Amino acid sequence: MGLFSWLFPSDDDRMDSAQKALDRKDYGSARLELEGLEGERAEALRFEAHEGLKMVNVELAVACAEAGELAKAKEHIDLAAQFAQRGDPEVRGARRAMREARERGPVERPKLGGGGGDIFGGALGGTLMPTPQAGAVENAAPEGDDALFSLPPDDPRVRFALLLESYPEHLRERIVKLGADYASAVLGIEDGHPGHAIEVLSPFLGQDIVVRFERGRAAAAAGRHGLAISELRAFVDVEGHIEAGPYDTALLLASSLSREGRPAEALDALEVALKDRPKHVALRANRAALLEAMGRPEEADAAAMKVVKDARHMGMYKLMARVRLKAGKRAEAMNALESGLTTCCPSGKCGAQPFDVEAGRLLARLYLEDRVDTPRARQLIGRIKRSLRSPTWFEGYLDALVSRNDNAPALTDQVRMLKAGIRDDDPRARMMAEAFGL
Repeated sequence: MGLFSWLFPSDDDRMDSAQKALDRKDYGSARLELEGLEGERAEALRFEAHEGLKMVNVELAVACAEAGELAKAKEHIDLAAQFAQRGDPEVRGARRAMREARERGPVERPKLGGGGGDIFGGALGGTLMPTPQAGAVENAAPEGDDALFSLPPDDPRVRFALLLESYPEHLRERIVKLGADYASAVLGIEDGHPGHAIEVLSPFLGQDIVVRFERGRAAAAAGRHGLAISELRAFVDVEGHIEAGPYDTALLLASSLSREGRPAEALDALEVALKDRPKHVALRANRAALLEAMGRPEEADAAAMKVVKDARHMGMYKLMARVRLKAGKRAEAMNALESGLTTCCPSGKCGAQPFDVEAGRLLARLYLEDRVDTPRARQLIGRIKRSLRSPTWFEGYLDALVSRNDNAPALTDQVRMLKAGIRDDDPRARMMAEAFGL
C-alpha cells in the first residue's frame, strides 16, 4: 500500500495505480489492483500484468533449474503457466530447461565469495543467490569497492538490502539474523506471491515478532484480511506502529478492517495512530476517505480540507467534490475540482502530479451539464483525450454535451451512437435522459 493509497478507490484510481505498478515492474501489485475490474483498459493492463508475472517466473524457473533446484523450478513453472496461454513458448522453454537439468543430474552449488564484504555475512546465499554461468570463477568476489552493490541490480541480495534500508533501524539486524529462506519469502511478497510467502514464513513465527508484520502484509496482499488483522495487531501490540518503505502498519490494518466490513474499528485504528503522528498526510487522507465511505460526508469534507492545506493531494479534492455533489452543491464541487487541478499541477506537466483524468472528466461534465463554462470544458476534454490511449464512451458523452451547448447539428447522430447497446437500467441511460431530454 502506498502512502497515498485509498481505502475505497474508484475504478480509475485502481487502474492508474495498476499502470504505475506496471511502470515499476511490480506485476503482482498491478494484478491485485485490477481484481474485479472490467472494460478494455482493465483487460489491457491485466494482460500486461499476467505477461510480466509469467516472464518473472519463467526466468526464476530457468535459474533454479540451472542451479539444480528442480522442485523450485517446477514451482515457478506452475506459477508461470497460471498466467500464460496454453502452449506458451516461454513456458515450454522453461520446462525444457528443467528436463535438461534433470538429465544432467545433481550439481554442486558454487560457494559465494567475498563473505567479508557481504553485509549479511553470507546469510543471503543459498536459495537467493543465482548460480554463476559456466566458466565463472568459483569463490570470486564481485568487483568494486562495495561487494553488495557491485552485484547486478536484480540480484536478490541487492533487492533485499534495499528493502531492508527502508525498515526501522532497530529491526534490521534482527531481520538479517532470520536468514536466507526468510529473506526469500519476503521478496516473494514483493514479486506477487503473497499466499506462498504466508506459508514459508510460518516456521519463523517463534523467532521474532517482526515475522508477524511480514505475514500481515502478505495476508493483506493475498486478500486474507482476517489473518492480516490478527498478525498486524500482534506485531503492533509489541513494537507499535511502524513505516517500512511504502508499508505502514496503521494503514494496512485499517484497510483490512474496512475490507472485512469493520469500518468503525478501521477508523479507530487510524485515529489511534494519528495521536502519535497527527500531521501524517496518508493517515489523515485515509481517515477522510473512510468517513466518506461510512456516510459521514460533512466530517469527510472537513477532514479533506485540512489535508489539502498541508499537502497537494488530488484525492482529497476529488473527495470534497464527491461529497458536495451528493449534497447537491454542484458549484462547490466544481470549485474543489478546479482548485485541485490548478493547485496540484497548474501546467498539467508535473512529474509527480500528472493531469488527473478522473477529476478532469467530472469537472468537464459538471461545466457542460450546467452550461457553465464550455470553453474550459473543451480544454479539459482535449487534455483528457491526450492522457488516454483511446477515448471511451464517457468522452463521447462529453463531446455530445459540447454539441448540445453549441446547438450543433451533429448532436442527433452523437446521441444515437451513445444510446447503442445501453439498457434502460444502465446509469448512463439516466445521464443521457437528463442531459438530452430522452
